Amino acid sequence: MSQQQQDTGRRAGIVGGVGALAVAGVGIVQEALLSGVQAWVVVVVLLLALVSVGADAWVRWWPGRTRVDPGLPAPRRAAVLIDRQAGGVAGYGFLAEGRLVVTTQSIVHRALGQDGDGDATGATVVIHWESALQKDYDAEVVAWRDSGAAGIAVLCLDQAESVPKGAARLAAGALSASKQVTVEVRNAVGKVTRVSGAAVQVHSGGHTRQTWSIQSETGAGSAAGLGAGEIDGAPVVREADKRIVGYVVDTSGDDILFAPLKNNPAYDEALAAARTGTLDEIAGRRSLVGWLPAVAGVVAVLFLGYVTLGNGSLFAPPVAPCEGERIDINITVGTEKDALIETLADRFAETYRYDEVRCVRPHVSGVSSGLAKTAAAEGWATPPEDELHPGSAAPQPDLWLPTSSVWAELLVQEGHDAMLAPAWKTEMITVTSSVLGILMTEEKRAENFADGPPTWQELALAAASDDGLTLAIDDPVNSTSGMANSVAVNEAFSDVPGPQKVNTLRAAVASVPDALAGREITQMMNRMHEQPELLRQMDAIVAQEQTAFLFNCRSPLGEPPLDCANPRTDPAERLVVVQPADRTYAFDHPAILMKNAYESDGDPKEKFAAVTAFAEFLAGPAGQEEFERWGFRPASDPAGVTDRLVDVVGATAPVSVSPWPVAEKIAGYQAQWQSVRLPVRVHLTIDNSGSMTDSTSRVNVPGFVDPCDGEATDDPNYLQLAQKAALDAVERLDDGRDAVSLDAFPRPDGWQAVPMTRLDGGVRGELREAICDVDGLGGSTPLYSAIEGAERTMIAEVREEGASSSTAIVVLSDGAQQPPADLRALLKKIRGETIVPVISVAIGPGAPIDDLYAIRDATGGAVRDLRSPDAVADLDTVLVDVFGGLTGE
Repeated sequence: MSQQQQDTGRRAGIVGGVGALAVAGVGIVQEALLSGVQAWVVVVVLLLALVSVGADAWVRWWPGRTRVDPGLPAPRRAAVLIDRQAGGVAGYGFLAEGRLVVTTQSIVHRALGQDGDGDATGATVVIHWESALQKDYDAEVVAWRDSGAAGIAVLCLDQAESVPKGAARLAAGALSASKQVTVEVRNAVGKVTRVSGAAVQVHSGGHTRQTWSIQSETGAGSAAGLGAGEIDGAPVVREADKRIVGYVVDTSGDDILFAPLKNNPAYDEALAAARTGTLDEIAGRRSLVGWLPAVAGVVAVLFLGYVTLGNGSLFAPPVAPCEGERIDINITVGTEKDALIETLADRFAETYRYDEVRCVRPHVSGVSSGLAKTAAAEGWATPPEDELHPGSAAPQPDLWLPTSSVWAELLVQEGHDAMLAPAWKTEMITVTSSVLGILMTEEKRAENFADGPPTWQELALAAASDDGLTLAIDDPVNSTSGMANSVAVNEAFSDVPGPQKVNTLRAAVASVPDALAGREITQMMNRMHEQPELLRQMDAIVAQEQTAFLFNCRSPLGEPPLDCANPRTDPAERLVVVQPADRTYAFDHPAILMKNAYESDGDPKEKFAAVTAFAEFLAGPAGQEEFERWGFRPASDPAGVTDRLVDVVGATAPVSVSPWPVAEKIAGYQAQWQSVRLPVRVHLTIDNSGSMTDSTSRVNVPGFVDPCDGEATDDPNYLQLAQKAALDAVERLDDGRDAVSLDAFPRPDGWQAVPMTRLDGGVRGELREAICDVDGLGGSTPLYSAIEGAERTMIAEVREEGASSSTAIVVLSDGAQQPPADLRALLKKIRGETIVPVISVAIGPGAPIDDLYAIRDATGGAVRDLRSPDAVADLDTVLVDVFGGLTGE
């Protein structure tokens, strides 16, 4: 018998053994005996299993089989090097499944020494793994699918070869913007290349994701010294969970370009063709002798399964391949669980088939429940298409997963429920649950509540008193935790006069330390995670119990991986959840069907079927297991406490879970918040020097639309970015309550500054016109005089209107003071008790970062450092966040 036949026999024996063991493992032996099957049949199956296990063990320890170092990072254990016939490395690929390796067509041509034309199916190339360099593997090109520069070739190891031990086959994952991704490979001469950064979509056509890039602050592609094609074909891995999301196709530019795996028809078709071709080839090659152990095992398994089950349900049906266009479903989910839902959506898409052949393509967008409710009330999209104003891009949902169904009730109460499905309430599914709680460190609990937990009224009074608790309360207009806290405190103060209640709430809100004030709860938790010293400044946080769970598992933003095998245990850092002594409120985490679920360009039933199937998947065993693993309570029992919650956050059952008040009453509590938070008065001043518009100020922002003239450009200048950011940021402020003044330095010819004025429709129009009239034609940068003048303006405002914790000066600048001046003289002039905080946004590499930090220290303000190109491109989001912080959102 040849070596190939022997190898084939060994592998076939393993196949039979695995099949027999699977039968025994699911209890078929017991079922068979109870069903009257003769004992000799069971004995035969078990003997085959033992023989096959022996063969498997022999192959596993066979000294001729190579090994990949198991200590290497997963991407490097998945990556293979593809050799040139003339010597050297042509590029990389990755182990996809079985013995199939995926690479690009250009790398195959390079390996064969060809000029890049023609189909290379049937050709043989040589590959090897990083730490198994002594072993070369012959691999045949078995599939070839064109997709432009990302054309795919699938290779199959020779039938006589075994994949080396320790080689990784990483699961495929979906892409979403801004997620951290990594490429890490080592070439034949020992050079390790590792680039990590945010995934950014480069080209898009509808829902088809064609090309993405890795934008790294440390540089990538040619900016990092990579030669053209140096890491082509290397796997791109999602940092959070080590799933492969794409493969490198170009390193000739400043950024690494890569093609995605998910939603890539060429990839799906190439793998499907490779599977079919490989199976046909194996069937033709294997000898009868090699098949005998497998045939015996399979026959025995089939016979036993048929006798015991009769209907063949023992064998799970294979997942059908995709046919036709995929069904796109858009899912909007609260930000406390968007990463988890994205993971579950990937799993669902792998197995769900509409009409047995159509696949789905889920698009998951994390949007806080209150913002999603407001967007739904306003028809969702504002220009540009599918952009939630301001700053968060998300398509209209077919399925909405808010934290609480109260948000949908509020939409109905307001008469803005047109986007909800007609029967949304009867078709709604609860997918998990959580409860409101008081989050604090173990040390703080012992210090403040040694005698037992407080009532809601006692908690608010303690936070409102001088030298009392510092208490973080989220915004009830946009946050579910904030809304629940507002309900709990208002209900607890039901017998207290309105003005006294409002003053108590205002004092409680003002107790938050400045370093943490005005931050959304998850962002606050993330900042305390990154800077543990801030945790000592905070006594308590009113939020969802699961927020503490994520913090203790070192993932405050709810992104995988969770480190719950080693949660926080230090009493000074570990958060525990205190349930109030009177009541709490639960969140039902519903899956709500939207009107869009009934609308489709094709079969109107297909989207509805896919959406409802996904909701049922979340409510099923697989979804429930993941929700509980991530710190949620059982869907049907919010009072129930899982062992996991007890271990990680010391969870307890609430004294009672109160029903929510009617939507009209909750809306009244939300409106009251506007009188609880202090009004914002902000002076915004924009650098108008020539450097804001010269050729060096261009930034790559694909699809950018100038907010003033409506023109699209992929490389806006600093001023265009600043204008859009300013317009979006002002949208965070409220008419009739908040006020804005606007200046520029130096002022354009004939341009008038906008004085401090309370916002309304007319003032917003005046601000828009003034912002768009800033022209970037100034020749100098009088930064110091601009800040000195802004301080004079704002100090006069404070004296006239009274002190406000949300009064601030916001400066956007890309350059140092010109002409040169004495910074010490400026700092001396602006010091004093009435000083107003200066929040500086440093734009581009020329920004005077040292000066801005000195001004921050003198005024108690802040600095947002956007000196790298990637950071400048994020100016809109940063400034919106600054203004959101001033309002307490």
